[in-house]
Amino acid sequence: MISLRIKIDVIIVLIFFFSVGITSAQNEEDKLQQLASSKPLYTVFNQFYTDSIRQETKDEWGGLYFKKIDQINGVYYFDYNNDGLEDALVEFSVRNSDGGTFYFLVAVLFENIEKKYIYKAHFQPENTLFEEFNQPFFIFSGTANKFSKEITTKKYKLVNNTFIKIN
Repeated sequence: MISLRIKIDVIIVLIFFFSVGITSAQNEEDKLQQLASSKPLYTVFNQFYTDSIRQETKDEWGGLYFKKIDQINGVYYFDYNNDGLEDALVEFSVRNSDGGTFYFLVAVLFENIEKKYIYKAHFQPENTLFEEFNQPFFIFSGTANKFSKEITTKKYKLVNNTFIKIN
């Protein structure tokens, strides 16, 4: 028979994991809501996704699958080109719709021109997430790999509408 103390400990652990899951889901939903709150940005983002990321593909058995947005990791507003208007960087993760293990990150920059966003450039930031924009650098950081606690920082610069890694 399981002791009362063990039962209580199990309940506490379950409550903790359940509450962390809810918080994480709410956080992801908040980021999607943040993106959707700007109709011009949301519209151009969806067009970018459809044109550049989604790409329907057939698997080895002839079944169709596509690249699907896993989650929105962040929506950041800043004036990257010093024109007085807030531009937007959206970062998100992508996976295959067939449930495979293919997964990658995307960061896409949209320029604000007279309150209308237009696609500027995108890239895959190598397992790092956006940290800050420090003119003229887009700074990303993250762990080098799953088995290391070492944080790596990478700088990118936008040159002729292409992100170039500086370090």
